[in-house]
Amino acid sequence: MNGKLERCIVLPKGESEVWTAASESHLFRAELTAVHSSVLQQELDSCRLLLEEEPDNKWTMLTMVLLMRALDPLLHEQETDLYLEKLTQVDCYRQGYYKDLRRKFRLENTIERQRSTKAKETELLTIQLGLTCLSHMDQLVLTKEVNLSHNQLVSLDECNMLQCVNILDASNNNLRHITQRHALRLCSLQELSLSNNNISNLDCLKSLQQCASLRKIDLRGNPCCQSAGYRDAVKSLLANLQELDGEHT
Repeated sequence: MNGKLERCIVLPKGESEVWTAASESHLFRAELTAVHSSVLQQELDSCRLLLEEEPDNKWTMLTMVLLMRALDPLLHEQETDLYLEKLTQVDCYRQGYYKDLRRKFRLENTIERQRSTKAKETELLTIQLGLTCLSHMDQLVLTKEVNLSHNQLVSLDECNMLQCVNILDASNNNLRHITQRHALRLCSLQELSLSNNNISNLDCLKSLQQCASLRKIDLRGNPCCQSAGYRDAVKSLLANLQELDGEHT
């Protein structure tokens, strides 16, 4: 509708709210004029010449990464990734910074790439990038199914932006708690997988009690599954649950 996407959800008290995602050309970079693009390209070409003279110059490589991100992140995706990998080797004192930057850029590229496809209503998005934290979740507000498995997440706090999600897979992460700051309020969430994490205390399930539509949860592979009265405890915390670990409650 007028170049925008809309999806309605129903909030707990019965109010109706509409989330809208505008179809901007680019989400994570400014629109460049032909003149600006030409100037940045000339700078990039100059950096390439300099790097030939000094192959391990970290400042040249980082400048090139930022220039390529400004020009066209998807076009230069592989080259950017290679330079960030090399930076972790030549500048070991800032290795963590480069790794975080690499994960951030990969996430932005994943979101940008999906947004550029014809399936803009984003029924399913898979993000398996070794992430330690989440960002840009506001760009996924219309997504119905999100796969965050096989990352290194320690919290799902940022998932509160996923107000249209029906299915959320956060298996195979490093979760000890589901959230650390506030409860999840995902009114459309029906299925949640938290299998193969490090959840030992079932009290953390209280952070899901405001997910009124939650019917299925998978906790297999967590230490909490060995607790005495495990299934009864989960059912007492999540009264609307219909399926636990693949079995009817």
